[in-house]
Formats: sequence, structure tokens, C-alpha cells
Amino acid sequence: MFLGITEKVLKDPRRWILSLVVLTLVLGYGMRFLTADTDVTNDLPRRIEAKRLYDQIEEMFPAKEMVIVGIEDPGLFTVDGVARLVRLTHRFESLDVIQSVMGPTNARIIEAADDGIVVREAADPLPMTRADVEAFEQDLLDQPMLRGAIVSDDGKAVAMLLFIRAGVREADAAEQVIAIADDGEANEGFTIHVAGRAAATYWSKIMMGRDMGMLSGAALAIVILLLLVSFRSARGVLLPLTVVVSSVVWTLGLMGYLGHPITHSTEVLPILLIAIGVADGIHILKGYYARARRGGTARDIVFDTMADLNRPVILTSITTACGFLALNTSGIESIMTLGFFTAFGVIVAMVFSLVLIPAALALLEPPATSSGAAENRRGRFAAVELVAERYGAFLVRRKGAVAGGVGVVIVLAIIGATMVPVEMSTISNFPSDHPLRKATDMINRHFGGTTSLVVVVEGGEPDAIKDPAVLEKMDKLEEYLRATPHVGSVQSITGFIKQLHRVMHGDTDSAYRLPHELEEEKGFDYVEVDGKEVAKEVTFTVPGKELVAQYLALYEMSGKPDDFANLVTYDYSTAKMNVLIDSDRASVLNALVADVRAFIADNFGDVKAELTGMAELLRAVNQMVIRGQGWSILSSLILVWIVTSLMFRSSILGVFSTLPLFFSLFLNFGVMGMGGIALNVMTMATSSVAVGVGIDYAIHFVHRYQHERLSGLDFETAVPATMRASGVAIMLNAVTVAAGFAALTFSEFHGVAEMGFLIALTMLTSAFAALTILPVVFVMFRPAAFTRAARARDLKQGE
Repeated sequence: MFLGITEKVLKDPRRWILSLVVLTLVLGYGMRFLTADTDVTNDLPRRIEAKRLYDQIEEMFPAKEMVIVGIEDPGLFTVDGVARLVRLTHRFESLDVIQSVMGPTNARIIEAADDGIVVREAADPLPMTRADVEAFEQDLLDQPMLRGAIVSDDGKAVAMLLFIRAGVREADAAEQVIAIADDGEANEGFTIHVAGRAAATYWSKIMMGRDMGMLSGAALAIVILLLLVSFRSARGVLLPLTVVVSSVVWTLGLMGYLGHPITHSTEVLPILLIAIGVADGIHILKGYYARARRGGTARDIVFDTMADLNRPVILTSITTACGFLALNTSGIESIMTLGFFTAFGVIVAMVFSLVLIPAALALLEPPATSSGAAENRRGRFAAVELVAERYGAFLVRRKGAVAGGVGVVIVLAIIGATMVPVEMSTISNFPSDHPLRKATDMINRHFGGTTSLVVVVEGGEPDAIKDPAVLEKMDKLEEYLRATPHVGSVQSITGFIKQLHRVMHGDTDSAYRLPHELEEEKGFDYVEVDGKEVAKEVTFTVPGKELVAQYLALYEMSGKPDDFANLVTYDYSTAKMNVLIDSDRASVLNALVADVRAFIADNFGDVKAELTGMAELLRAVNQMVIRGQGWSILSSLILVWIVTSLMFRSSILGVFSTLPLFFSLFLNFGVMGMGGIALNVMTMATSSVAVGVGIDYAIHFVHRYQHERLSGLDFETAVPATMRASGVAIMLNAVTVAAGFAALTFSEFHGVAEMGFLIALTMLTSAFAALTILPVVFVMFRPAAFTRAARARDLKQGE
């Protein structure tokens, strides 16, 4: 079956090469349709309540997310500084992508008037003297809902909340805001810090583009260098290189045709394929040069090489694809996309290895065995093969000591694995000197938060939010949140209603509260005394809900009707509380969200309140990472066990083949625990890669060991022979693949760099385990499957 592929290719190699070129051009055209998406919320399925509600907010409110702008300047509260802030605010308001701006100059100041209230912008009229500026600053600091939200407690910094218009991509909105911040004229001379989820999405998109170009180039350069050192021939470099480039082109082209964007997870896909796709070519070329030493025609050399390697190449590619497909158990969209398309790319690389490389080698003259280059290559490989053979003999002699040493390493790794932190933080993923990190630190320092948690309170009917009982629950939650660590500002409709109540009751601090269910109000009634109408002070009872409705009606007549648009729906059936938190670390968010949920359960009764926003979504992603890690490892192990069992026609050999994987997995988690590397969306993929790619080394070793046993060697002598025949190719393969993955360590994203380090480590440890643990286990336990295979061969020869 496997040889049939090679026979067809060798029959007309030019036609097969031409067919691959045409298909590559067709699929490559799809790359022009590729887009980028760095929105982490798209990773979550809508079945998660927080995701469903997050998407629904866009339908209920005019803005779902915001860009947070912070300004720290000694000249803020001067006549010139306020004038510049006014112009900057207008500039932000003029952006089509921005629905509204809440800043220090346009903040609503509510004041009493003879006929009710007056609502004005804080900088209207524009301060013209030092006294005007001081009054302007004091107006802001006197408003509890503004202090700490858009003006710092010490008055040294201000913030602007730029609400992004519904339907606008957050990265696009942040890009326009950052363009103003970086423009020497448009920024009015201020140093503007831009933060928040939208800014993080924008910067992720920029850095992702840089990473893909730089890291892919670095991975290619490393692979080319190692191929050149290993084979020192044009065909030894160009053929594997063509395989990996073609697999990348096919995969990215298919993504473009199917409309799958490049995400923070799939940005590593080209590097994965470059590192993995070269593996089969290395084994084929190593076998080709070894067979060429004996002479023969190009066709005979290629046929004999592929007769030995077709089967392991196909099976290792299938197991690698299975390892990546196991990522589909994670439930995280970008990780599942990475798993599917990497598996596709691996199969493409296999097809090119089985078709392009044999076809090209068949058309080329065999390497001259008497040439200087050939002699050097033969001598170099012979020297390394001798070392591998001696290492095999050492393992046979000292199998007990080696087994003991491996056991100690495994115990230490298990101890380290118990210390692996589960943590995720988008902001911490950026370098410490990145503008986003600096902006986030500045805003967190002065205002206490750039990560949003949204509490959606559903009253169930129109005007339900005007009910004092509902407002009281919201106010209690707001007070609880303000007293909670890591929580900065909290914006809700209750702040406006309390300020309105204060203004309508003498503007005293004691009046800054919500109306009760029933309120006693004082007024005047005209009564007749001695035939004259005289004003008499009277006290009367008003339902609190009616009073709230009156306050809001007065505000809407004096202010802008859409001032409350991002806090309550137009019919007052649903309200939104915007909470800003000074950390996006999963550990902080998990604790905070758990506390908020408990408070709601204890205090809201029959009033429905749900959580969403970035804080809740990041927490949901983190939980999916924890659940998905276990399932992806288990499913990948089961899949590769099934494939190897079928390949070797023995479930026992399938189990033995997975032993190196357990060693590399334990060591992987042990290094993570001892090195403080967190388990997150990026690093969770390393385990499936370790299983999918690491099994290749075991398959090649077991396949060759089985061949040596069938040739008549016993368990002991088969080890050095296997090491000599396949050990060098396995180690060369592992070093090349690990070096390709090591290119990821140069990424600006900390998570991607850690992922590159861990995968490179697992490649080396998987190869080490295949070349050390398997020989020792086979010699010590003498699996009956090898004996049965040898007996079957003897019976067949006897017939």
C-alpha cells in the first residue's frame, strides 16, 4: 500500500511536481483574504452566559467598550490647560468611531435653580482666570461620581472615557485615538496615555504582525542553517525548505478562503509548520544519503529509501495531526482553530515529503560517492553513528542505573508540576517598557482600573430601575465594590440620582442619597386666612419611584437626553454598572467575581443581576484553559496510542511508544512549576504539541528496533544497531525542530516566548526519552510483541 505511492510518483515525477506547484498557486491565492483578529472575547462560545450577555449589550446600549485616556501634567488646572483639554475633548468627540466622551471638561455639573435644576458642562463657561480654574477644579472634586473616575484625588491627573460606537471594531477605534495621542499638534501638547481593552487589542494586532514576519524569518533561517550543516548540499536544504514553505502557504491560503483570521493563538502557526514540517524531510534525506553510499540509479536509491520510510513518515504525520486535533477539546475558538489548521498543515507537509522529495531526487543525479563533499558527509555521519552505537551499548550495560536516574528526574518533575500557577493576564503579556504597560500603570495609579467588569441589572419591565428598592440594591453593591481591593471607579445611574436628590435638598452632604420607598417632602400650600391666601409650609408624602421619575425628567430637560444611554436602557428596564479594576490577572478576577456573585446572591433577592465585561470573560477563558488542558492531553494520548497500536499491530507496543511522552510531559510541567511559568491560553498548547510531535521519535525508534529484531538480533544487540540506523536522524530531527521552535522565544509577547521555550524543551526531552527510556525498557522487560513478530518471521521463512 505505502510503496504504491512511491511507484506512482517515480513513474512520472515531473507531472507530480507540476501538480503540486499548480495546487500551491491556487491555495496560495487565498492568503490575500487573510485578516487579523486579536479580540480575545471571540474565543468564547455563546453558550457561556457572560459571552451571550456581552454580545447582547451591544443591542441594548449604544456602546459596549471604551478607550481609556489618561493625562498627567502639571499644567492641567491652568487657564491654558483647561482650554487645551476642551479642544482635545472636542477632537475625540468628532471621531466617527466614538459614541460619546466623558471627561473633566464636559462632565455634567448639576446645580439647583429657582425653577428646578441646571445641568451644565464643567468647563462651561470656559475658565478665564485663576479663580475660575480653581472653581472648575473644585466642582469636579465635589462630585463623588467624578472624583477618582475622571479626576484624581490629588488633582494631578485627569482621565477621559471614550465610549466606542456599537458595531465599530475596538482596534480601529483605539488606532484613531492613539493617532491623536501621538500627533504633536492634535494632542495639544499633552503626554496622553491610552489604555483599556481596545488599546490592548490594537497593540496586539500591531505586535502580531511584527512577530509573524520576524519570527517566521528567524525560524526559516535557523532551519536552513541546520540543514546546511547537516547535509551540506543544495538538495539537502532546498527540498525540506520547499516542503515547509508549501505547507505554510497551503494552510494560510485555506484559512483565507474559509474566512478564519489570524489570532493571538494562530500567529504561531507558520513557525509550528516550519519546525514540524522539516522533520520528515530530514529522515528521508538521511536515509537517501545512507542508501546512496551503496550506489545505484537515482530511481533505485529513492525507491529503497521510501520503502523503508513511507510507513513511519505517514504514521508519524498522522499522530502529530492527532495531537493537534486534540486541541479541539479546549472549547477555546482560537486554540481549536490552531489545532485544526496545524493538523492540516502537517498532513500537507507529509504529502510534499512523500511526493515532492522523491520526485525531485529521482530527477537529480545521485550524490557522487567519491566526491570530497560525499566523503566528508559520509565520515561525519559515520562518526556520529559510532557515538550513537556506543551510547546504545552503554544503555544496555548500565540499564539499572539509567532507569534509576530517570526515576529521580520524574519524581522531581512531579514535585515541580504541583507548583504550576494557572494565570492569565493580557497586559502582563506585553514588555514592561511597552506604551500600553506604561499607560495602564499610570491610569491604575491615579484612577484604579482599566479592566472592566459590567453588572447588568434586569428589572423585567419598563421603569423598573426607577424603583428605590432596585436602586438601593445597586447602591449597596456599588458601596461594596468601592471597598473591595483592586476596584477603582464604579459608574451607575445611582450616582446621578443621588446627586440630583442632594441638589434638590439644599446641596448638603447628608442629602447625597437615594430616595426611600416613601419620602416626606416639604412644600407650600395656599390657605385662606381672613379672606386672604397665605402660603403655608406643609409636609406631604411622595412615593420614592415617583420622585426618581421627576428627578430624571428634570435632568433630561436640562441636560442631554442621551447622558444616561450607557447606564440604563431608554425604557429604564435594564441598568448597567461599569466597574473598573486595576488588574487583569485571572487570580485577582476569580476572587473578585466570586465575591461579587456571593454578594448579589445574598442581597439582590428576586432582582436579576448578571456579570459580564472583560473581567468576567477573561475569568471564563481561564477556566476553559484549566478544563481544556486535561482533556487535550488525555485525548491526544488516546489518539496516538490507537494509531501506534494499529501501526505496530500491538496495543502493548502502543503503550510503550507513549512512555517517552509521559516523561516529557512531566518534565514540561516540572519546569513550568519550578520556573514560575503560568498555564494559560498560549502555554496550554505545548502539551498537545509535545504529544503530537514527540511521539514521532518513539515511532521511528520502535519501527527500527522492530526491524532489527526481525533481522535476527536479540533484545540487547538490537539497541546499538537501532541507535546507529535511526538514532542520529532522530536527534538531528529533534535539534532542528527544537531550534525552529526556539525562534518563538524572540517574540515580544511573553506568552508566545514561553510557549517557544517549552515546546523546544519538549522536543529535546521527547527525543532523549525515545533514545534512552525505550531501549532500557525493551531490554529490561523484553516485550513479547517483539518476540511474536520474530517468530512469525521465522515461520514465514520456514514455509
